[in-house]
Amino acid sequence: MFYFQSGKGSPENGWTEIGYEEWTPEALLKFYGISIEKAENITSGALALFDGFSAYHGLGKEERELLRLASLLQNIGSTARKEEESPISREIILTHPLKGLKLHELKILALIVELQEPSISEKNPCLALEEINIDLSPAFQNKSLTLAAFLQIANALETENHMYLPCGFRQLEGTVEIELMGANAEKTVKRAEKRSELWECLFSTDLLFIQAKEPFEAKKSEKKSEETREKAEKRAEKRKRKETQKYTVSPEDPMAFVAHRIFAYQFSQMLAHEKGTRKGEDIEDLHDMRVAVRRMRAAAIVFDEYIESEKVEPHIKGLKRTLGALGGVRDLDVFREKAEDYLKTLPPGREHDLDPLFLILSEEREKAREEMLDYLDSEKYSRFKKDFSEFLDFPESWVLPTTTEKHDSLPHRVKDVLPSILYARLANISAYSEWVEGPYVSVERLHRLRIAAKGLRYTLEFFENVLGKEVESLIKDFKALQDHLGDLHDAAVAAEMLGTYIKTGAWKLTEIEKVSDKKQVPETSEGIEAYLAYREAELLTLLDTFPESWEKVRTGEFRKKIESAVRSLYEST
Repeated sequence: MFYFQSGKGSPENGWTEIGYEEWTPEALLKFYGISIEKAENITSGALALFDGFSAYHGLGKEERELLRLASLLQNIGSTARKEEESPISREIILTHPLKGLKLHELKILALIVELQEPSISEKNPCLALEEINIDLSPAFQNKSLTLAAFLQIANALETENHMYLPCGFRQLEGTVEIELMGANAEKTVKRAEKRSELWECLFSTDLLFIQAKEPFEAKKSEKKSEETREKAEKRAEKRKRKETQKYTVSPEDPMAFVAHRIFAYQFSQMLAHEKGTRKGEDIEDLHDMRVAVRRMRAAAIVFDEYIESEKVEPHIKGLKRTLGALGGVRDLDVFREKAEDYLKTLPPGREHDLDPLFLILSEEREKAREEMLDYLDSEKYSRFKKDFSEFLDFPESWVLPTTTEKHDSLPHRVKDVLPSILYARLANISAYSEWVEGPYVSVERLHRLRIAAKGLRYTLEFFENVLGKEVESLIKDFKALQDHLGDLHDAAVAAEMLGTYIKTGAWKLTEIEKVSDKKQVPETSEGIEAYLAYREAELLTLLDTFPESWEKVRTGEFRKKIESAVRSLYEST
């Protein structure tokens, strides 16, 4: 039971005048992370039914507007558990008054939405109203039932963001025949007939749904068809441009909603750099494509508690495979880039010191590129892109409920959960103190610290625009630590690879067994030995200077920056 309480007057004078915030449907959809595309599809179907049955219901434009609002907002509670979706939607509507609605209109809207519960159509309407127990006059209850009947049918006409619009109504004896626009509507016809029970109970008229023989109004002119195609192409182009735009975050956003934005943006970045990666003319395309994949994997960890892991996991495996396919070529590119930088430090006459090394690097890179292109051309990669794209089209299907089975609310908005995430990430990094501050330091342990630092940096970047100006300094500090540890790891790996090559003539450690004991290392290996000594000295220098980089993220001043960023989050709400 809901009790109206204001103590300041009647909502007939306006919600804002008695101290309540008014909402627009668009603001509510955004606040609760609901797909507006699906909502608009169902709305178009419900209004088409309302117009087509005007001779039966005799309702006016005020009721039509209520149906429009109910169609848009009926799934507003979809982040709750499935069996609670309709009651939660009703609760949200009653506690978030819409701009321009009077109290009785808000109650009608809430009742229409709750009547979408699947079991309602199978019950006697009066019994259903008694169970819902909403305070409305019989006249308003009857209007609510009629509008709910339209919305029930419209819900059955929507499938995977495709709407089978009613496009023709014919009165037969005791029956109304309704044509549906769209191919392969057989299953939709059956669903619509099943969900028309409430309508048939109210008006004692059967509804018969059939697939239209031709698209709606297709006979009017070929020009109309061409205009429709052009509009569809423009919508697709607009959607494509939108996908490549940088996402934004607000403190009120649900975490799952932010996860969807990040996945969609980074996926578009991955695809945008795929062409350049295939061509291989600019190594930065491969780097950027790889970074986009890494960020999606990082996002899956950050948002794990707010998205359904079983549905996300197959796509995370696809990202992992893609990252592995790109890794071989990228690692060789980085190795060669650093080797070329080393040559620039040598005196004239020694510019060919590493020619034998570059020869084998070229051979290894060519093999790695072939393997990478084989993967990018594979059916497995193509299927991953298609499946992940479809997965992103229906975020409502993988968002976890925001209430428990006992109807307790679960924290799920950025402002409520981000502080604990940031402090937990910082704690993960602080936990490395006992391993990296002693007299002996494990290079592998430092590599794990680098991964943890990268995780916190990505988290800060995901929420950069709600954490204030201080976050820029935090990101810069973590990038410096990450770069230092990255250079250290590269130097350690390079020294190991070079040592193996000088001793065995093999490049990869896994190839040592394949190399004959009699294989000779090239006589010109003096230059490579000098480069090995250079990388070993670089490794020692980086180990010696690591405490300076580490200290920057261990000080009380650094923790104050985190606290300042968290305060900015609350100040912006």
